[in-house]
Amino acid sequence: MHKTLLLSLLLLVNFRATAQAHNNELPFADYLHQNIRWPDSLPRSISGRVLVQFEVDKRGEIRNPAIVQSLHPLADAEALRLVKLLRGYFTPGRRNGRPVSTFFTMPLSFIGPDNDSTKIQGK
Repeated sequence: MHKTLLLSLLLLVNFRATAQAHNNELPFADYLHQNIRWPDSLPRSISGRVLVQFEVDKRGEIRNPAIVQSLHPLADAEALRLVKLLRGYFTPGRRNGRPVSTFFTMPLSFIGPDNDSTKIQGK
């Protein structure tokens, strides 16, 4: 199984009291890169981005992950699977010294192995 994926790890938040990713065993980007899988039935010609939105609650737990921009049902399912693997990876945001819930939008870019990456990067 060949996989080629670019991870766009710009996390967009709804206000300044942002949760922080822990540096557990691996940095955040490396953790995602090592755990992402190209679904076997996903066409190798697919390329694009999935946006997953989720909440990091007051305890640092991920809640309510949802696809806000779909690419393909199999890519969407992989993006949701990855977000669910991030359990325990976040410290809650703080506002006025108190833990608060924070919403993230995480883009994950999928570039199929049959695509010319130079064309994709120029978009």
